[in-house]
Amino acid sequence: MTSPTDSSDLGDDLALLERLLDRSLRRLCGPDVAELVHTIRERSAAADRIDDLLEGLPADQEVAVVRGLAASFHLANVAEQVHRNDELALRWSADRTSLRHTVEDLLERGVDRDELVALLARLDVQPVFTAHPTEANRRSVHATRRNLAQLLQTRGQARQGRFELRRNERRLEEAIDLLTLTDELRAHKPTPREEAAAVLYYLQSIARDVLPTLADELDALGQEQGIEVPLRARPLRFGTWVGGDRDGNPNVTPDVTADVLNQHAQQGAEILIALVDGLVATLGVSTRITSVSHDIDAAIAEASLVLPEVTAAWGALNANEPYRLFLSFVRERLKRTARRATDGSTHQPDADYRSIADLLSDLELVHRSLVEHGGEVIAGYVTRVIRIAAATGLTLASMDLREHANEFHHAVAAVLQSTDPQLTNYDQLDRDQRLVVLQQALRNPAKPLGDSHEFEEDVNNVVDVFTVARNALDRYGDDVIESCIVSMTRGADDVLAPVVLARAAGLIDAQAGVARVGFVPLFETIDELGRAHDIVGELLDIPEYRAIVDLRGGQEVMLGYSDSNKDGGITTSLWEIHKAQRALRDLAQARGVQLRLFHGRGGTVGRGGGPTGQAILAQPPRSVNGSIKITEQGEVISDKYALPELARRNLRITLSAALQASLEPARHTPAELKRFGDAMDV
Repeated sequence: MTSPTDSSDLGDDLALLERLLDRSLRRLCGPDVAELVHTIRERSAAADRIDDLLEGLPADQEVAVVRGLAASFHLANVAEQVHRNDELALRWSADRTSLRHTVEDLLERGVDRDELVALLARLDVQPVFTAHPTEANRRSVHATRRNLAQLLQTRGQARQGRFELRRNERRLEEAIDLLTLTDELRAHKPTPREEAAAVLYYLQSIARDVLPTLADELDALGQEQGIEVPLRARPLRFGTWVGGDRDGNPNVTPDVTADVLNQHAQQGAEILIALVDGLVATLGVSTRITSVSHDIDAAIAEASLVLPEVTAAWGALNANEPYRLFLSFVRERLKRTARRATDGSTHQPDADYRSIADLLSDLELVHRSLVEHGGEVIAGYVTRVIRIAAATGLTLASMDLREHANEFHHAVAAVLQSTDPQLTNYDQLDRDQRLVVLQQALRNPAKPLGDSHEFEEDVNNVVDVFTVARNALDRYGDDVIESCIVSMTRGADDVLAPVVLARAAGLIDAQAGVARVGFVPLFETIDELGRAHDIVGELLDIPEYRAIVDLRGGQEVMLGYSDSNKDGGITTSLWEIHKAQRALRDLAQARGVQLRLFHGRGGTVGRGGGPTGQAILAQPPRSVNGSIKITEQGEVISDKYALPELARRNLRITLSAALQASLEPARHTPAELKRFGDAMDV
């Protein structure tokens, strides 16, 4: 056993974990395997050959050795994550990465206070979780790694006596045995539903363990800086592609998309129910001591008519505790909201929630009453829940639908021919000719798509996604699906094609003021990045499309790092993306359009990876403008969000960088920028 000494040093933790792994391998796989793993690790560290050690090994021993080495890598990564967080905490205190510190710094540098307040009210940072083949570990492995990390963190805390350290070591050993005996990889390629479950694991962890602290930091701005962030502000929210990304993945069918949306609805409601349960348990404010607003009394009376079973169960018990009683109605509405995902029932007004806005209205009613009747401090409990709910929505994340432009055109050809049998040559038309046909289709009355079609299966799989989207928006609210992303956009016609399909599905009706999804061109090659502002400008010149943009409150544009990197190399890719952002920023400003840039970054340098905060600050001045989306892919998700402390720090840095990038003035003169640009072009 180790002596009760401070084990905060990374080397000490690595030595401890290696020793415990050796014991585990000897116990579970035998001394020969343990010795072999140890020798391979020593030789590898010294860059010596190891092929002689593996030659002639029986298959079962080979497997055991590989598993032992994999376990050792997991343990090293866990220790590194724990100590990376400790080192960051020493290098920058929590204050240095917080919004409060960023706000103080910006004010000290002369940023206009009113502009800062307005930006905080509309700040919109959205990490978007995506599946990726480089991340194949199972959820059970992630859970064990998180347990190991928590044990290491506990071990490094002060006042750990001999007994506590021994108990900690026993639990570490239990976790290492479990890691060694758990299949690291699935026996089959993960299905979209399994990928969705993995993403939900992280989203639930963020909601439970990370967002409460970030909510408190938002409120600290009001207390310490006199800057009140509106309760409904959504400076941070989350997106997902899992279950909605069809580009190159035939397994993502319309049925899969519907199932994944149901998973999100169920899990999102469960998180919210737990939060409201906490309020019910806490807010035992009695009318024998203080008053509540008439609005609370009226809301209880109205809810009793719709949900009499709640009154029967809790009315007498909470007769003098109206907040508890009213929140019991809120809890029941959330339970019924979750039930819609399992039984397919429709929204019942006042009996469940169709949108997160409805839930926030009920919670704000409680908050307002507390503030008006001497409970300003107590209202902090409700503020925290409101901010968490605003970030998670009803479904924890909004889904984007993504498909290749060619697939959209193929589907449009079939749909248009079904309404105009003479139009048999759509696939042979050039881009300008397609644009004329698509604009005419948008001007003609739309022929609605039913729930079943007589097209070929590949066309149905594209068309039916829009029907699934319409049904999901009806059932779960406007936040459940956000955008339709057009991969490999090369012209304005590529974006108009899904608009025609969405209009036929009832998602778009510009004349009636309806635009339930947005449309996002994804520019992925060097040539298209250079033409991005021309393509978006052409789209904005089309009245039918501009009406959709205005209804959606702006235009989102996605920039592809990975494919442009393959196309032109690392430096060329980043420079062309930088120039595209400048051109798009200037175009949006000239056309009076709010622009949101969506950065399709990966984990490696070859996929645009790197420190998120630095990447945001490196964007062209005012291109962020309070709103940014960033993909979080596969292995990046586990690296940044596996531990609550790391997740909290990463999200703090991302929010602070977005705020700073939105307000900082240009650092260079136009002449300096031109000189720099000319050199980069060469």
